[in-house]
Amino acid sequence: MVPVSNPTTAAEQQYNRAHAQTRVIVEQTVGMLKSHFRCLHSSSGCLQYTPIMCVKITNACLLLHNRCMKCGVPIPDDLPPLPNEELPHVDANPAFHWRGQRIQGIVTRQELIQNFFSNEQRDDDDEEEQEEANVKSKRRRRRRRKRSLMNILIV
Repeated sequence: MVPVSNPTTAAEQQYNRAHAQTRVIVEQTVGMLKSHFRCLHSSSGCLQYTPIMCVKITNACLLLHNRCMKCGVPIPDDLPPLPNEELPHVDANPAFHWRGQRIQGIVTRQELIQNFFSNEQRDDDDEEEQEEANVKSKRRRRRRRKRSLMNILIV
């Protein structure tokens, strides 16, 4: 996913803000993992393995990190600093620029914006939630009435 280049609606602006915030968190997390697990950093941003093996290595590092956090193992602060690396922008998937895939990506992004950032969608969701709450409330009232009638009949 990429930000909307010229956002024209409030929903698109919200999406861009959320995208930027998420990207910062992801970059900080990857940086932290690279600094603690040098096997992730030593190859200048590219693990020299198959994609499946890269996933396994990354998952192992994540599991080790989570285990250390859970067990209270301190993260060493005295690690030598990582060199500032400015990786050139590399298009990981040149096929992405094929017209059909690009259009599908834009359509998917717009659906995401509509579903999660649009006030119209939120209003629809609010109405649905309100209807559901009303139905539940009616059911509770009916149950109370039945209980009241049962108590009256028992006495």
